[in-house]
Amino acid sequence: MTSVTTPPLSGATSAVSPRAVDSFLSSLLLLLLLTIGQKALGFVRSVLVCRWLPAEELGTWSMLHTMVLTVSPLLLLSIPACFGRYFSIYESRGQLRGFIRQATLICFGSLGLGVGLLCLQRATIADWALGDANLGHLISAAALVLLPFGVFSFVMEMILALRHGRLASNLNLVSTLTLTLATLGFLFLCGSTAWAVLYAFALSSMVPLIIGFPAWRRVWAGLPADQAALNWASTWSGMLPVLLLFFVSDLVGNLFFTVDKFMIVNLYQATSQTVLHEVGTYEAMQVLPAVMMAVVIWVARTLLPYTARAWEEGQVAEVQLQTHLALKLVGGCGLTLSLFLVATAGPLCHVLFNGKYDSAIGLMPALAYFYLGCCLSLLWMNYFWCAGIARWSLLGTVAGLVVNAVVNYYLVPQYGIEGAAWGTACGIAAQQLIHMVVAARLGLGWDLGLVALMLGSSLLVIGHGGALAWLAWLALLLGFTGIFSREEQSRLHAVAVGLWNKVTRRHREN
Repeated sequence: MTSVTTPPLSGATSAVSPRAVDSFLSSLLLLLLLTIGQKALGFVRSVLVCRWLPAEELGTWSMLHTMVLTVSPLLLLSIPACFGRYFSIYESRGQLRGFIRQATLICFGSLGLGVGLLCLQRATIADWALGDANLGHLISAAALVLLPFGVFSFVMEMILALRHGRLASNLNLVSTLTLTLATLGFLFLCGSTAWAVLYAFALSSMVPLIIGFPAWRRVWAGLPADQAALNWASTWSGMLPVLLLFFVSDLVGNLFFTVDKFMIVNLYQATSQTVLHEVGTYEAMQVLPAVMMAVVIWVARTLLPYTARAWEEGQVAEVQLQTHLALKLVGGCGLTLSLFLVATAGPLCHVLFNGKYDSAIGLMPALAYFYLGCCLSLLWMNYFWCAGIARWSLLGTVAGLVVNAVVNYYLVPQYGIEGAAWGTACGIAAQQLIHMVVAARLGLGWDLGLVALMLGSSLLVIGHGGALAWLAWLALLLGFTGIFSREEQSRLHAVAVGLWNKVTRRHREN
């Protein structure tokens, strides 16, 4: 296969129909609402787990969960990450079925081999991830959980790339319900241990795979037959540079999210039990801000196939507009929520966790700032992938990882989880700055409203939600017309009117 090229940024753009715009924004809003409901259920589950598990067991579960999430995309060779960008290309060539078959065989073979290697090296990995080589049996259990989780992740990426967002959302709801019910059941029956949550996590991948199999067969049957055979050697040799870029990006990105926990385990001067207790406390304080990112992950995944298709059709201006609008909406809503969390962290955490983690409330400003930056990074990445300049995204991610690791290295030994929180905040600040500058220089352009939102996020770390921060944010909101362009305001107004008309029409019909 020859290398994939994309239209130049300076090329002409084609007109975008109002119907297509309404379909894109309405689909995005519908999925966002469904996802918020699902994540609300997950939030309740996380709160109960933090309340019921001892801090040491919570820390153990956190490290096992982190390992699964970190290793899974690497064992799948990051191939599913390219589905949203490249399915449209193979679809236009009449080779989509062949590409999916080949990707499935490669990914599942690599997944099985990787799980076997993890089990063989369980003692070494346990010493590095849990601070105790005698906990190798937990690493083996987590490795086996990777099998259903990896398959489920692969299938979900395919469904989203094929633009079946509602089916993906339904399967994710099944996964969330299964995880919630199984977690509560296992904690009640098996006791408050990390094992109980690990069993529930495995079921949360297996059950939706079984239930969703008939629906996936219908999706597969609806795909057009291949018009030409897809050669294995030429396809994957041509894809190798792209996959290598995705793999390195996944590796660096996962390290960016997990380096703080691993540094706590390996640098904090304390016993293994004390270290896992600290990790558990750190995990609990991330429950509140992490909800925001869980929602945005789904928004970004849903947005990518739409923007990829627009880019392939030469609608460069449309991609730029969608990217800026998504960044502003997510940034504005996320900043408002983050300011609320910082201002109310004390009473919220005391009530939700029954006073169990009150000593760590001071971590909230740094953690809220970190998760807000992560949300925006996901949307920056969408533009980099669509524009075919994904290699430049590594510049910001690597810089953020280096800053994150260096600050953690100096602060964690003395300050523990507080040093880790501020290390991640410094890392995401560096990453955001470089992402914004690089994207602007490579075609996205500068947007003063977006710059204002980025600067406004610094309000999170200058205090604890005091009057100055709230007054500054209010002033930013009053400058609404300076944040959203006229075209963006027009689209938001059109979507709001359309949704209102649908609601009133259904009300009249009932």
